[in-house]
Amino acid sequence: MAKSESSAFAKIFARCMKKAGRSDSRALYWKYKTKYEELTGSDTYIEFSRYKTMGLNKVYACIVHVLMCLELGYSQDEAVELWEQHAVKGVRGLLNAMCKAFDLVPGEAAYKVIAGWLYKDAQERIEEDCLTYDMLDYSDDRLEYNITRCAYVDLFESYGIRDACKAFCNNDLCIQASCRHARFVRYSDLIDGPGCHDAVVNVASRNARKTLYPKSYEKTVRKWLADRYGRSQMELVWDKTLKKYNDYLLEAPDYGGTKNGHSMSIYGSMLVFALVDSLPDQPAFGELQELTQTLFMWPFMKLGKLFDLNRRADMAIMDKVFRNVAKRDRKESREWPCGFHTAYDGFDKQKQSTSYHFTQCPVAEFAKKHNMLNVLPLMCNCDYFGIEQIHGKLIREGTCGISDRCDYLIVGSNNPVANEYETAADENGLLISVRKAK
Repeated sequence: MAKSESSAFAKIFARCMKKAGRSDSRALYWKYKTKYEELTGSDTYIEFSRYKTMGLNKVYACIVHVLMCLELGYSQDEAVELWEQHAVKGVRGLLNAMCKAFDLVPGEAAYKVIAGWLYKDAQERIEEDCLTYDMLDYSDDRLEYNITRCAYVDLFESYGIRDACKAFCNNDLCIQASCRHARFVRYSDLIDGPGCHDAVVNVASRNARKTLYPKSYEKTVRKWLADRYGRSQMELVWDKTLKKYNDYLLEAPDYGGTKNGHSMSIYGSMLVFALVDSLPDQPAFGELQELTQTLFMWPFMKLGKLFDLNRRADMAIMDKVFRNVAKRDRKESREWPCGFHTAYDGFDKQKQSTSYHFTQCPVAEFAKKHNMLNVLPLMCNCDYFGIEQIHGKLIREGTCGISDRCDYLIVGSNNPVANEYETAADENGLLISVRKAK
């Protein structure tokens, strides 16, 4: 073992201890150097040296770091934290910067470089039996693998510090820095789970196949997931959501894609269904409702600054919108029979109200087919919120989820008709208008 190498690692450890607030870093330098040279001359070192891809000297630098920390009274978790914060912080920063640089690479090239490198690395490790894979799938869309035996874990375990191997497991998470074209997802690792199960997803390829929901939805949902579950869990849940969403798309009838005037509603709702089905817990209904309203109703939130249904001119515009939507839907229903079936019911000049109704709603049909009627109200209720934003009131006595039609009667919020109804929620949280008793 070259003395220069043991000295370099000892300096890193001494610097780490100094930053941790210890005053004996110079003495610890010599203790570390002696221990490192002792362990790298051991039979265990010789046994594992057959694995050329491990970078064994650097692995032993971490092992000695952990063992020294344990002698000083630190726990394994604290030793790993010190290693990550001080010993390899610069290296991690460089890896993050390199991964971020791939965001500048156009198209699918970033995925091909990252996934291709990981796949080649896996093949080399299989060849020398450093790692054992029970799954290694590589395609243009996705690289996914599961490691059931790992020489790194075996080596750390031989020194009684198995959990500290996370110091090396976490290096892979640096790939998460590249999020534009290639997304890394860790489902589990060998320390806490049955295997090291990772995936790298070709985001560019998924975008090429079209998600059909607005791109802004992804940003909003991913932020919500990150705020609620943390970044790494967010990636896992988002990946499950996309898988589920793409499954829904494959089995869905032809709605016309983005050519359909209701594409935001149809495909955005599919995303919400997929998301709810992929969550690791059950958030409060109100929390999910707020997210769904943000996705679907942001145009109404902006429009409300200019538009007021209490004004006759604005109510006339709303009526014209209803008439045009019904006319468009009649045409589209002939081309895409599984879409919305809409009828315009007319404008009441005296009461200043406009109305129309659906006799078929693809979102409701989807919920029935997938036994998710309890999730459907998240979408239906958005209509109440949206109309409120433009200073109106929605009066709706039924939806396609619970009756044979979904009816819309719109009036201004100050219209006397608005006071004739109150809004109530059923057992699933679905909002329905109920006429007040006289």
